[in-house]
Amino acid sequence: MKMVSTLRFNFRGVGGSQGVHTKGEKEYLEILAALELIKSWPDTNDKTGLAGYSFGTSVILGHSELYAEADAIALVSPSFRSVEGTSLKESKVPALIVTGDRDRLVDSTQLDAELAGFSNAPEFKLFDGVDHFWYGQESRLVPEVDRFFSDKLK
Repeated sequence: MKMVSTLRFNFRGVGGSQGVHTKGEKEYLEILAALELIKSWPDTNDKTGLAGYSFGTSVILGHSELYAEADAIALVSPSFRSVEGTSLKESKVPALIVTGDRDRLVDSTQLDAELAGFSNAPEFKLFDGVDHFWYGQESRLVPEVDRFFSDKLK
């Protein structure tokens, strides 16, 4: 049985969290603090995976300093705009991008073409019948992300 330490949080001003949302400008600092915290936990190894969903993917893709802190990155339902022009294009960090064919925020054909220009092309998985919110489809998503992290964080 494998053991995995995880930390999930909402950005400032989201849900019940305190603070004021900065629309991506400073939220990356929260990710850096979360990574620092989880790396300080006892009985964890030196491998760190970073996952984001929707807005979280935009924060990750918009701040290359986060790539140095992760050994693998999984991005769920990123917008095309956040993928286009990201410095992840030049990163050597293994990445997984998953989205649904009914996601209105991203054209999967356009995204696939954009990813072909990456120096270390991310693994790209397109799920049939899935929209941006993954309602009722989480059981399809979780094994894919688990497989990716299990492989890349050995």
